Amino acid sequence: MISSFLGLEMGKGALQTSQKGLQTVGHNLNNLNTEGFSRQRVTQKTMPALFPPGINKPTIPGQLGTGVTVEEVIRIRDVYLDDRIIFENGGLGFWKQKKTMLHQMEMLLNEPGTSNIRTDLEEFWEAWQTVAEMPADDAGRIHLLERAKTLNQSFKAQYQALKDMQVQTNVLVEQKITRLNNITETLAELNKQIQKQELLGDNPNDLYDKRDKLIDELSKFADIRLERDNPKEFIVYIGAEKLVQGEHAARVQAFSDPENHGFVTARWQQTGENINLGPGEISGLVEVRDKDIDTMLTRLNGLSFGIADAVNSVHRDGFSLDGTTDNNFFKEIALAKNAEGSIDLNEDGTLDSTALFRITGSEKLTNDTVLAANGVLNFGPNRPGGRDITVTYSATDTVEKVIERINRSNAEVTAYLDFAGRLSFKAQESSDKNHINFALRHIEDSGDFLTGIAGVLANSGQDAAFDWQSPDAITMLRTPRNLISLTPEENAAGWMALDDSVNNRPEGIAAAQGFDTIGDGNPDQLTGFNDNRNALAVANLRYQTIMTGNAETFADYFQQTVSLSGTLSEQAIRSHEKTDALTASLLGLRSKVSGVNVDEEMTKMITLQHAYNAAARLVSTTDRLLDIIINRMGA
Repeated sequence: MISSFLGLEMGKGALQTSQKGLQTVGHNLNNLNTEGFSRQRVTQKTMPALFPPGINKPTIPGQLGTGVTVEEVIRIRDVYLDDRIIFENGGLGFWKQKKTMLHQMEMLLNEPGTSNIRTDLEEFWEAWQTVAEMPADDAGRIHLLERAKTLNQSFKAQYQALKDMQVQTNVLVEQKITRLNNITETLAELNKQIQKQELLGDNPNDLYDKRDKLIDELSKFADIRLERDNPKEFIVYIGAEKLVQGEHAARVQAFSDPENHGFVTARWQQTGENINLGPGEISGLVEVRDKDIDTMLTRLNGLSFGIADAVNSVHRDGFSLDGTTDNNFFKEIALAKNAEGSIDLNEDGTLDSTALFRITGSEKLTNDTVLAANGVLNFGPNRPGGRDITVTYSATDTVEKVIERINRSNAEVTAYLDFAGRLSFKAQESSDKNHINFALRHIEDSGDFLTGIAGVLANSGQDAAFDWQSPDAITMLRTPRNLISLTPEENAAGWMALDDSVNNRPEGIAAAQGFDTIGDGNPDQLTGFNDNRNALAVANLRYQTIMTGNAETFADYFQQTVSLSGTLSEQAIRSHEKTDALTASLLGLRSKVSGVNVDEEMTKMITLQHAYNAAARLVSTTDRLLDIIINRMGA
């Protein structure tokens, strides 16, 4: 027999279900502006029908329903969209950091502007021109020293600004790694709380939202992947390694790498292995710190020492007002602590290599000089395991043609004729991190060009080649020692200064070339105070294409450095805009799916309100029926 109170129970269940729905609508509306909130929905199901099939089933037609109940409260979420956003967030974070930091680096160069290295360099050359016009005038010499000091300060200031930015970027990397660890620890704790709620049969939707919000933030730091297949365990991967597994979080260590200036790198704290974080804010900062800023520093150092070496090579050939010669204009601090350029590269206490920046031949040539010899120049490989870079010349070639081939060969060597017409080889920055910057690797000639014609090598052939991996490689050169420049100590832009022979000594500037009294072809005596030939030779360096294999002047090289910075910044801006637009589109789709829509919630509220009223009417009607049975049928 059906209970007389079934109607009341059905009404009560309907009231409770509608009430739960109204509470959920209210929760949605209250969190309309809560970041990361996903709207929730009550799912309903019918209660089990009366009298399931069986022996004791009453013989009544049909099955009677028993009403409605709340099945669960779910949040509206699209996992596919979430995974797409997580994937794109890595690239977004990477390009965001690159864009911000590269813009700062671009601003440091102050181009275009009226106060920068370019303008100071132009004024430096103009000052030499002034000395050439009045070589005996103290005012012009004093002005030149002031312009040189200003140029030195510009290089030092630029260098220090880039180093400070590098240190600042390193601090940001540390902070991001710290925040990453904080997020993973919070995720592990949330997983623990979520698991407890799930064991009770609940859907902790607000905890899910907190976790997903942290996942979104984490995905901007590194390239992560989620595993949701196991309902009992939520796993976050970086590469193939587990960053978070359930209530356990692996800790990432900000390891200070002694081989990289003490800058931090991400390692697993437990194993000490390096982590490939993939695209993200951390890798973006690391790339700016270790690659982009380092490239600018290398080019700045190359420009500063290139200017110093070129000026010094001319200045040493000249005579000062007091009759002295063979003096530098700029200070030179060599990597090697000996005149032969021998260094202990492996730091085992034994000299094992030779570091030379420039080698200049002893013979004077012109661009039109015909070689009248055949042979092959070999500059060795420019990377480990690479092929030897060779340049072939024939008897009909001119010096100019061979120089052009060398400079197009990717040998990371600049060849040119110096102010006196002597063939010079100058090292460039190295693309191989295992090789030091501004050090010539290998020079070999199978023919007569570099031996008898240019006066660079003592002999031809493989056994007579100059090779930097030998500590006494300088003995293979025919070049006099005064025409050799040693590889500079690191960060030349940071220590660039005037040589003691000219610092606060305007009379020490070698503006004259002198004359030869012995007949050996080398000037050995001051011609007179009005001799300006050496000052003119220095002033003309501004027009010589001696900086890199691309045949650039000093001004061209600096302009290319500025252009490189601008190109990197522009690339980062465009890439960030594209990634940001795509991510914004995905976030918009997520908002449509998971966001709270006021109109939709109000419609839902009205529907639930009507359902609640109907359930209340059912309860009151059933109550009246029971009242009739109980109170009015007994008389």
